Amino acid sequence: MKVVFNKARGMLMVVSEITKSQNKATGNGTRQKRASNRHSRNFPSYKKLIMAMICAQSLIYQQLAWAANTQIKNKASNIPSSQRAALLKARNGTPIINIRTPNRKGLSHNTYSKFNIGNNNVILNNSVGGAKTRLAGTINGNQYLAKGSASTILNEVRSTAPSYLKGNIEIAGQKADVIVANPSGLVVNGAGFINANRATLTTGNPRIVSGALDSFDVSKGKVNFIKDKTSYALGGGRNTKKAKAENRANYVDVIARGIEVNGRIASLKSTNLVTGSHRIDYDTLSAKKKLKAKSTRPSVAIDVKDLGGIYAKSIALIGNENGLGVRNAGTLSASSYVVLDSAGKISNSGKIKTTSKSPSNIILTSKGKTNLINSDINSTGNIHINSG
Repeated sequence: MKVVFNKARGMLMVVSEITKSQNKATGNGTRQKRASNRHSRNFPSYKKLIMAMICAQSLIYQQLAWAANTQIKNKASNIPSSQRAALLKARNGTPIINIRTPNRKGLSHNTYSKFNIGNNNVILNNSVGGAKTRLAGTINGNQYLAKGSASTILNEVRSTAPSYLKGNIEIAGQKADVIVANPSGLVVNGAGFINANRATLTTGNPRIVSGALDSFDVSKGKVNFIKDKTSYALGGGRNTKKAKAENRANYVDVIARGIEVNGRIASLKSTNLVTGSHRIDYDTLSAKKKLKAKSTRPSVAIDVKDLGGIYAKSIALIGNENGLGVRNAGTLSASSYVVLDSAGKISNSGKIKTTSKSPSNIILTSKGKTNLINSDINSTGNIHINSG
């Protein structure tokens, strides 16, 4: 069996036949006693100590507040000036990134030394003459887009620290594909994409060939999905049930050496998780070339924990690295199909289901063993299982 990304349809497709099937904030306070006059002569003033403690606590709270807010930097010396976006703020304080001028292929390449999205979110300004946004109302146009909007917005992070995505990334103006690439890793905890067609989160180094985004060189890095208070890590909506799907991209692709899912991931059409120390093609998501690993080998390529889940029309979990398995203890729920393809083993103790009224398939293919103890697998179509 071979699974490739169909660019025209925007989803991973199974291109070979498989014949085997079956149906079916509080804190601990400290009590303080008054010192006697005798003790006050021998020890520093309690008033000074209290003031020092208050100042120290203020610094701590300030640091926590900064950590919760969006932090974006792009002035490092290793960042070309042509890839430095303009960092602005909307009237309500929402950070705005005026992305750089796209090339003739429609690619806007923006590079940062820090790219953390916090509770105050961020807007990627892809508007020529101004646009109405969900996060900040009407904003001005982007001065870098005199020749037109971008079709692909690449956000490359050059840092030894991972990026934290805890808020929404909205594309103002023309809808586009958006990429966040940080080889040091990504932590996704309550994030979302507004007005995005295809959203890619990767630890690979982007390769640009003839002006177009060609592939990602993945040799290290992990993407962690952690649930927020809504149990979602990505695409959980902002405030109300009516707004529940507004921060879900049509397509979500996650490309890394290792992926751990400890919260829900939601997209409107397809979600694809691809791992391995390989060169991964951007258009097809296929492994083009094996690369030398630069990090400790993960124990599992893709690990969906019991609190994790993926919800989309189609789902694919592809583990390309030999001997590394794909494990699901959570929920994989799709209306069309679910594909698990591993160069190691497959372990499932969670739920895998397809919900479409028309026939839909579940396909499990592994080079190693397939362990389905305590599995809950249901499909309106066929269930295909191939083990090495």
